[in-house]
Amino acid sequence: MNRSKTFDIMKAIAIFFVVLGHVCASYNIQDGIIAITYFTRMPLFFFVSGYFLEKSISKYSTKSLLKKKFVSLVLPYFIWSAVAFLVNVGMALISDVGCNKEWIISEFVEVFIHARSVWYLIVLFLTDVIYILLKKNRVPLLMIGIVWILLAFLIPGKIFNLYKFKWLFPFFVLGGLFCGNEHMNLIETIKKYTKDRLVLQAIVGLVLFFILDIVLYKEPYFTEYTEFRYSSGQSVLWGLVFYAISIWGIAVWMQIAYVIQNRITKIGSFVSDLLVMCGEFSLDIYLIHMMFMKIIPLDLRELSVGNGLTVLALVYAFIIIMLIAIISKYVLCKIPIYRMVTGRIRL
Repeated sequence: MNRSKTFDIMKAIAIFFVVLGHVCASYNIQDGIIAITYFTRMPLFFFVSGYFLEKSISKYSTKSLLKKKFVSLVLPYFIWSAVAFLVNVGMALISDVGCNKEWIISEFVEVFIHARSVWYLIVLFLTDVIYILLKKNRVPLLMIGIVWILLAFLIPGKIFNLYKFKWLFPFFVLGGLFCGNEHMNLIETIKKYTKDRLVLQAIVGLVLFFILDIVLYKEPYFTEYTEFRYSSGQSVLWGLVFYAISIWGIAVWMQIAYVIQNRITKIGSFVSDLLVMCGEFSLDIYLIHMMFMKIIPLDLRELSVGNGLTVLALVYAFIIIMLIAIISKYVLCKIPIYRMVTGRIRL
């Protein structure tokens, strides 16, 4: 079945945009590429996560699912937060930039309580728990929407970066709907198309997606959208527009992933295998890439400026994800303790 590899490629696309976004932020690259990464990366991840959780809900009990999610998400959250905290403190001590008691306490709060380093793990865990409880109790879609709205008002946004739950929960639910409703299953629809139509449709959709991203990216409305703190009716309308663009992006990248997975040429086969590997180890890439950038710094501005800097950022992001994927697959995943800290153990 093509589905699993298609979704691995979708995860590879998402993690590439995560790394690219962080590279761009590190070098203060502020052009249209930032809009593209933000519209795509986390909505795509949460959509895929919702899809696979929906498939698991009918197979496992509530207790079993919650235990699996705790092992794969909560334990790695605290372990990798501790690693990030120690690395940050160590680098501060080495560089002697005022690493005093107050700074260490502040850093601890930012890393562990505000989830600055690996917020995705704890936010996804909360999303999983809420979705599992709602679906196991057969709560209808309308009530799920009402629960989301209530939680958006009740949950404090800064603790554990939970404002991102408010923003991303609809994409997670959409992934579940995609899995559970055959009328929404885009992959089953596009399987009926010819390869030429698929390629043309993917290219046109991608070009339109890029245009919409760049033209409609509006600050501060976009920040209010991602932080789910709307200040006016106009910002709410812009938020709905941004949700629509992100959903369009999910559909476009799904078609592109399906085209790549079908390996139209030998080059396509090679690219497909690389992307599937990156998708399989997307969590490893997410956990490691920021430390990779800190420990092995590279000043791209010394190499190029302007549009050339953006191209270098693209290449640098690609190199980072490929290196981490290869090292994870052939070295790190052979180490039992590494499998434990990345949630690959069974209780």
